[in-house]
Amino acid sequence: PIYEADDYINLIVHEFNHSFCNPLIFEFYPEIEDAAIQSYNQDSLTFQRQAYGYPVTVMCEMLVRASEVQYMKYTGESQESINDKIAYEKRNGFVWIDKLCNKLDEYEQQRNTYPTLYSFMPQIVVMINGL
Repeated sequence: PIYEADDYINLIVHEFNHSFCNPLIFEFYPEIEDAAIQSYNQDSLTFQRQAYGYPVTVMCEMLVRASEVQYMKYTGESQESINDKIAYEKRNGFVWIDKLCNKLDEYEQQRNTYPTLYSFMPQIVVMINGL
């Protein structure tokens, strides 16, 4: 078989990001649990249809999907493609993904202050709790 990059690169980026994002969410989850539950309960059926039965899983997916958007920006995808991806994720229940992407933009602009995403997670916690 012959595979085009468009057929698999997004899946690879998505799954690879779980190895970085999930541990961050698990560590900081106690600080965002109430907000995560509230966010999950706003559209739990949409998440359950996607096999996301727990708020913590949705938080992992949110960070992974926002990281996918950041990857798209980094690799020079068109703004139209990026907007389409964000709209797609919003339709799937990840309604504040744009806010998280904006926060990740802030992280990228402050790498001297926040050398790792781990060091920036308290800022993401504040954002999530302020939604």
